[in-house]
This record gives sequence, C-alpha cells and structure tokens, in this order.
Amino acid sequence: MATKLVAIIMVILFGCNAIQFDLPQSNKKCLSDDYNSGDIIYGSYQLDDFSDIEFTFTIISPTGEELERSTIEGENFAIEAANDGEYSFCFENKRVSRGSSAKKRVTFVLKEESSRTNWDEIAKKENLKPVQVTLRKLEKKSSTLKSQFKAMRRREAKHRDLSESMNERVPYLSVFTIVVLVILGGWQMFYLRSFFKSNDIID
Repeated sequence: MATKLVAIIMVILFGCNAIQFDLPQSNKKCLSDDYNSGDIIYGSYQLDDFSDIEFTFTIISPTGEELERSTIEGENFAIEAANDGEYSFCFENKRVSRGSSAKKRVTFVLKEESSRTNWDEIAKKENLKPVQVTLRKLEKKSSTLKSQFKAMRRREAKHRDLSESMNERVPYLSVFTIVVLVILGGWQMFYLRSFFKSNDIID
C-alpha cells in the first residue's frame, strides 16, 4: 500500500511515466528504454493482488547484467546507469493455474534524472531553496547507493551459493575418483597376473 501511494505521489508531483498492464499467468513482459551513462533511473511498481502468483521483477543492463531483482508485491527502486544503451524492466508471472486470479494488474512508475540535469533550472521551476536542491541530490544518490548495495548482496549470495554447491560436490568427486582408481588397480593386477601365468612366469 505504501509503494502504491508513493507511485501516485510521484506521478502527481514529478510527472513520471506511469503505465498499467495485465500480467497473465506463465507470462513475462519487458519494457525497455535508452539511457546515458550516469543517468539516475528510479521508480516503483505495485501489483493489485499478490495471491496465487510466482512473481519476479528484474532490471537488466545493456550488457545483460541483472541490476535489480525483487519477488515482493511492490517496491521502490533506483539505479545509476553505468553504460549507454537499452535498459529493460521485466515482470514475470510463473504461476500456472486455472482461474482469472492468475492474471494480475501491474502499476509501473518510471522516472529519469539525467546526468546532465540542470539543477538551477529545476530550482527555479519548482521554487526550491538551495538546501532543498541539495536534499534532492542526496536523495537520488542515497537511493542509487541502496540499489547498488542490494546488487552487491545478490552477487555475493550468488557466488556463495555456487561455492557451497561446489563444496557439496567435492566429496562425491573424491569418492568417485577413489573408486575408479581402486577398480583400475584391481584390473591392472588381474591383467598382470594373467599375463605372467600365460608366460609361465608365475604359478
């Protein structure tokens, strides 16, 4: 509910790009736009109903890197574009079930703060005091840092899971290697014994 309220306020005050669309079951929809390096991209999304759904929201960079991932019904986000190019905002409903409840309505709000933002013009247009301009800058930077820390935690978790998976497989690989070596050793002994017997070297 809080995210939905923030979305409405952003649309009213800042003229954000807001759209609504239906997300059917077993379906993925991506929205894309071009941004320049250094641009601040921020916004929010909200689902009208979070029951009977396996939902994932992701932000993908032009290089294919996953910058943001969320599986909750609504969230605010902010990222700083590291590269020029097309950024994708993807919504996926993996649920496969019967009934209309599997189709969900998504409200998506998106706003860009250009790296070439003229803060003097913004202050003049919105009658902002210098301290308010500073606070606006700090707000955008803090949101970006929060998003970057979340991305770092996701990468750390991904690497940890990979490391744990590898560690779980090492004992099985070691046992398999020992078994193979024992079998090969036994076969070599049997072969050599047969060879020596056939040549009357041993009885």
